[in-house]
Amino acid sequence: MASDTIGHLQSGPVDRRCVTQHRPFVQYFLNVWFWIVGLLFIVAAGVKAAQFSHFLMAFNEYRMIPGEFSSLAVYVLLILEAVGGAALFVVRTRRLGVALCCGLLILYASVIAISLLNGLNFDCGCSLPMLPESKITWGLVARNVAMICGLATLWCCSEGQLAWPRLKEQGRSQIWVAAVVLAMGITILKLKQSNNILIGQLTSPADLELGEKVASFDGQQVGGASEVISFGEADKTTLLIFSARCPHCEAVIPVWNRRTVSARIGERFIGIAINSRDEVETFVKVHELSFPVYLPTDQRGFVRNFKVLAVPRAIEVGRDARIRHIFEGESQTALEPVHRVLLP
Repeated sequence: MASDTIGHLQSGPVDRRCVTQHRPFVQYFLNVWFWIVGLLFIVAAGVKAAQFSHFLMAFNEYRMIPGEFSSLAVYVLLILEAVGGAALFVVRTRRLGVALCCGLLILYASVIAISLLNGLNFDCGCSLPMLPESKITWGLVARNVAMICGLATLWCCSEGQLAWPRLKEQGRSQIWVAAVVLAMGITILKLKQSNNILIGQLTSPADLELGEKVASFDGQQVGGASEVISFGEADKTTLLIFSARCPHCEAVIPVWNRRTVSARIGERFIGIAINSRDEVETFVKVHELSFPVYLPTDQRGFVRNFKVLAVPRAIEVGRDARIRHIFEGESQTALEPVHRVLLP
């Protein structure tokens, strides 16, 4: 009788409950890791919110969303990051947190990979304050994929030993559908970005005309805060537009420095750089610029709206926001095409 019972127990199904029910330490260990990942997402969202203009500039470089909707898209991403991270702290909402965090990581990895395939090179927008800016690389894609795998493994372990086998058996068709949808989404995003790049290369705006009215724009001062740059505060505002990569811009900086130092009452000079923050900060330190320098939040939008075809360029704008004068180059011929110095 005893042997039959033993045989029945051996041949029958084994009730493999979640290992954490028998080992509280394992549950605590898993919780700690969920809390660490959740904290990382919350901190990342907070850092991006604190440096919103910088993150928005990096976001616009991906060329996925039209400029007028980019701010809204960034707000949505930050909210999802914060909610996903917070959800990982509570057991009842952990499944939602895992879904949101993995979804965001998949999106980020896909967009970075697409940008690399399209030959782009710019700041990823994901750097922490104490770290230098990080350009998009395949290493970032691999990091995001590793985080996806790690988070999925944590979830499977917290659900039980058989969570992954059950997922494979019961959700095999759903997995294939998700994979196909993901592949289609990546293809669509790649085509969209390629199309936006091509349009930007082929579209050559007509030059500004004297008397033409220009709009204010958002910018972040190098070493300072973000603000709206408008033209009603001074009788005459001169935008000194340059690139940190342009040798002609370097040559004209001493002239601009002398001019801005001798500025009269009612005159205002503002430097506008069209490179990454890292490059511009180095340029400002090396050349000891005597005027404030800003990076437009939407650099390509600025180039398009102000019809900047080449640098260096100085645009004098009156209090009524109308163009008074346009000065180009060290001379009328010393210019550098914008497409050569603007981020690719």
